Amino acid sequence: MPFEIIRGRIRKLRSNHLLSYLLFIVILSGCIGTRNLEDGQYLLNRQQIKGTKNVESDDLAVLYQHRPNKKVLKVFPISLYTWMYQIGSRKFDKAKIQNKKVKISEKFDKKIARYTGNKTKVAKIESRKASKLAKKDDVLKNGNSFMQNGEPLSIYDTALAVSTQEKMGKYLQSKGYFHNTVDLEVKAKGKRISVIYRIDEGIPYTLDSLVLITGDTLVTQLIKSTAKSSMLKRGDNYDTKKLDQEIVRIENLMKDNGYFEFLRGYVEFAVDTAILGNRKIAVKTIVNTPSKRGYHKVFKIDTVIFTTDANVPSSQLYRTHHNYNRVTYRFFEEQYAKKIMDRRLFIYPGNLYSKTSTFSTQRQLANLDMFKFVNINYDTTGNRFVANIFTSPLDRNQLTHEIGINVTANQRVPGPFYDFNFKNRNTFGGLEIFEFNGHLGINGVASYSNEGAIANSRELGGNLFSLTLPDFVFPLGNNMKSKLGELNPRTQFSLGYEFVNRIDFTRDNFSAQVKYFWQKGQSRAISQQPFARFIFALADLNLIDTRNISDEFQEELDESERLGTRFYRAFEPSFVSSMYLQSTFDFNQYGSYQNNSSYLRTFVESGGTFLNVYGTKFLEGDSLENYKFLKFNIDYRKFIPLPVQGGVIAYRINTGVGIPYGDNKILPYEKNFFAGGSSSVRAWGPRRLGPGSYSPINEETGDIDYNFEQPGEVIMEVSIEYRQKLIGFLDWAIFFDAGNIWTIRDDVGDDGEIRRPGGKFEGDFYKDIALGTGMGFRMDFTFLILRLDMGIKVYEPARPEGERWVLNKFKFGGIEGSTDNSVILNIGIGYPF
Repeated sequence: MPFEIIRGRIRKLRSNHLLSYLLFIVILSGCIGTRNLEDGQYLLNRQQIKGTKNVESDDLAVLYQHRPNKKVLKVFPISLYTWMYQIGSRKFDKAKIQNKKVKISEKFDKKIARYTGNKTKVAKIESRKASKLAKKDDVLKNGNSFMQNGEPLSIYDTALAVSTQEKMGKYLQSKGYFHNTVDLEVKAKGKRISVIYRIDEGIPYTLDSLVLITGDTLVTQLIKSTAKSSMLKRGDNYDTKKLDQEIVRIENLMKDNGYFEFLRGYVEFAVDTAILGNRKIAVKTIVNTPSKRGYHKVFKIDTVIFTTDANVPSSQLYRTHHNYNRVTYRFFEEQYAKKIMDRRLFIYPGNLYSKTSTFSTQRQLANLDMFKFVNINYDTTGNRFVANIFTSPLDRNQLTHEIGINVTANQRVPGPFYDFNFKNRNTFGGLEIFEFNGHLGINGVASYSNEGAIANSRELGGNLFSLTLPDFVFPLGNNMKSKLGELNPRTQFSLGYEFVNRIDFTRDNFSAQVKYFWQKGQSRAISQQPFARFIFALADLNLIDTRNISDEFQEELDESERLGTRFYRAFEPSFVSSMYLQSTFDFNQYGSYQNNSSYLRTFVESGGTFLNVYGTKFLEGDSLENYKFLKFNIDYRKFIPLPVQGGVIAYRINTGVGIPYGDNKILPYEKNFFAGGSSSVRAWGPRRLGPGSYSPINEETGDIDYNFEQPGEVIMEVSIEYRQKLIGFLDWAIFFDAGNIWTIRDDVGDDGEIRRPGGKFEGDFYKDIALGTGMGFRMDFTFLILRLDMGIKVYEPARPEGERWVLNKFKFGGIEGSTDNSVILNIGIGYPF
């Protein structure tokens, strides 16, 4: 019998066994739940909310007082967690654990008696005893490890269902639906129960009459002057959440306008649902006066005292006082330029107290990376209002080291690395930061010239010089620089060097950069306003040289040039200059499991601008390749927690285009877009997808050859994945990726032949969009997340039309690009997006 037929039958047999095994698990999972129920008990199988029109069902679902047991997948009813709990409960014996506690106590008591005269030794033994006993107490309270990672059966409880019904009714009332009804419908099937909460919201009550009562003309004028930002709007549905938000708004408004002692407890509402009729509500906003003072006092700052070296020991008895711009600085030894420091202050004598200005001052002083802490308090004694700022300096010099192992998808053998960073603060007395850092690593990577061989890669480099100034180095007036202080402005000058020595080549990269940094908003604030970071590189210069290229590798480069992959361009001596602007916006703390959040990054780069100004004559003698181009990139990410299901949906859209306009009409190799890999379309190897429908065929085997990196000038990617905690530190995810890269013009060789046919971006580009899916595991060790994703090709555009749907051909192992669809393993640190 031919071998292919035998292999096919074995594969079919294995598939049948796999289906039978999965079916057995499903049946077993069902039995595990119901067979352990007592008479009269039912398993809560499902809960649904039906009938909502205006209120979100998810908002009501968080009110469930009991929940069905978690499943690995909603459509795949395997209750792994109840199985684990039941396994653990069968082995759980309280009496046995109590006996172990007694034995532990006896064991350690004997040791303590042995060292009665040695207090230090006895203290250590008692500490170990307490630790051991605490672990046993935890087991007694929470169960063994199986029970703690699992969950008990979710037994249906009528009282809890009624409690849920009542809470939903109250929630609807809080949203203005005072005449709502919530009906409870229970359906039993065998020993399982499904619950449906049928909602009839009714007609909502709306705000109609809004009245403000303060008893203070100034307070009334202040609140009415900001009526447009009020949370209460005539015609809106009644909503208690909006009332709470209005209290917070009024408190912040008052505290930003001198009312230092104002508290939100002074604000209350009188709500009347009957006086107007026709489901109209009258709301009185009442701002009460303090009982002792009898009025709300406005506080104006009399003095600002800034102690720059709090908690610093000194042989001097008294600190020196210096005044600058109405602020009194106190210190034992003058260290910081007061002119620069003043640009981070936003509270001055004569100003009204402002909570926002106080927090801005505290935040911007902390952003300088000069102080251990920044505290601001106000003193109201003696009928004066004094602002006290206290800072304590960090160590002037700081040296950090890091030793570890590099593990990436491209490496065949993990390799050690050593990183160090030296930081000198306040280098010239103007709050500058000087840094010198470097790294050294040895990796075992795949040889370019010898397929399957492992080559040592030695890497050495870092910033030879980096100086960060706490201001914009630009001809701006002092008043303008003070206004810009709230943006945490910085200017950085740096020089760098990177050296790579491999068996195939040796590479040097000298770099010089001038960058401006600034930000807007609060990084930890949860609000509708995004936290934004900006980087503007006025100059980003790189001088790249590759030497000692082996004969074998040169043949690979020549083959790359023949195929039109442009990989060879990465190894030509070149001068790459550019300037760019990168903006990142974080909405609601992106990535937080508690928040619906998003992230947006925009990138605009102009390459060769330096050459447009200074020309290219200085490069001609060195035969350096130079480039002129424009590049645009938008990366949007969304994070949607699912509190009811206990998981997260995250997705990403990444698009970009690079337009070369220099004489050579190409982008620098590092400026190209690439698709495939652990943070891209994961069913393809790193940088191996595309361009378009180009099919790199291996002439010897006739299979698709994904050995070469494939650069492109256009990229489109979309990824979506569902993430869920599995057990302990282990999470799992299922994902779907789509995308590709293209060229903006055909790759034409010197002979006029198109090198990568099908790679150009054209009107039918949608036919070239690769599709991949898969699943992965993420190990969350708190300090890092190790990710293993297995990608499978679904639609492979490199194949002839009609043969591109390849999901049915997938298998574990094999060679990527062969007639089989091999699973691609991606290793990464952190989430893909």
